[in-house]
Amino acid sequence: MQLSDLHIQVRFEEEWAAWPIAGLSLRQRLERVLQPFSEQPIAFVAPDAPIECKEHCDYLIVGGAFPFLDRDLLLQLCEGKKYGEPRVAFPSRRQDSGVVFLPANHAPVAADSFTGFLDRLFDLTDIEDAACLQEITGPTSLSEANQAAFDRKMAQVLREGALVIAPHQVWIEETVTVEAGAQIGPNVYLAGETYLATGASVAMGSVLRDAVVAFGAQIKPYCVLEKCKVGAGAAVGPFAHLREGSELGEEVKVGNFVETKKTVMGAGSKASHLSYLGDAVIGRDCNIGAGTITCNYDGFNKHRTQLGDGVFVGSDSQLVAPVNLGDGSYVAAGSTVTHDVPANALAVARARQAIKKDRAETIRRMARKKAEGRDK
Repeated sequence: MQLSDLHIQVRFEEEWAAWPIAGLSLRQRLERVLQPFSEQPIAFVAPDAPIECKEHCDYLIVGGAFPFLDRDLLLQLCEGKKYGEPRVAFPSRRQDSGVVFLPANHAPVAADSFTGFLDRLFDLTDIEDAACLQEITGPTSLSEANQAAFDRKMAQVLREGALVIAPHQVWIEETVTVEAGAQIGPNVYLAGETYLATGASVAMGSVLRDAVVAFGAQIKPYCVLEKCKVGAGAAVGPFAHLREGSELGEEVKVGNFVETKKTVMGAGSKASHLSYLGDAVIGRDCNIGAGTITCNYDGFNKHRTQLGDGVFVGSDSQLVAPVNLGDGSYVAAGSTVTHDVPANALAVARARQAIKKDRAETIRRMARKKAEGRDK
């Protein structure tokens, strides 16, 4: 039902509009349910704003903050247009807030408050069973509404076939999609447009926001994923951080204490330990050794690192962007690579090791003497 001349007014404290409830603000929640009923924009006003209803217009006045207001109740109220009768729904055990439908062709109504507005209406028809009018009146009721929203979402996720080990220790925002057969461990928070495919698993302590996790992918304990994609069969973590723009192909492995940002990793590639990969395109079946970093920022601009397929980067290497490593190339451990490496070439960029026999005792003696001088 849409009433082209329906004027909708929502009355609650202005700062409450941005309060989040399971991932959606109070304002977003009300706009989603109310806007389909009218071609007119919704007016959000303070609770003490005067009410003025003119003739020849339908009005829907929402007096209170009701995050779970639903379409069915609004349809019941708007049916009053058929009979030319005003209708009201009150929250449980209260009659100083609620939702009122006032049909066109009524006498003009003006009031200084919502209760005064109710007093001006005659033959008001009450709608029973208004369980959706759980009201927010402050921080305590906000927390209760949050928990109620999370409980509703969890019931939906379980009903649709996901496997959740500890439902009361998992928080899933309403915009998240969890397919049947996905597995979720305790103390997990899923937010935004996150999507878990069938067979995907998210282990204890992980936080995902706007992340897509494909079939069979594993998110191990204590990972943070933001605006990223994880391919089928890939493994992330534990203690990994995928930042915005990260895309992992099939069977990719990103291990403990690895951070990625705007990085694409081709199928079968792996970065198992202690690395930072930023602004990089990494081909298929590459190995990124422990301690490798892409030096992508020069203080003013970000630069790209590009690896072909089958590249091996030894541990503790620095790839100074912009730089390209060709297919099958090899970077020796401890190298600082500042120039492109051709396909199948070996890059060694480190100082030659020197051995000074019996020098260790001399160094220790000098260090002791210096320490003794400081102690005097």
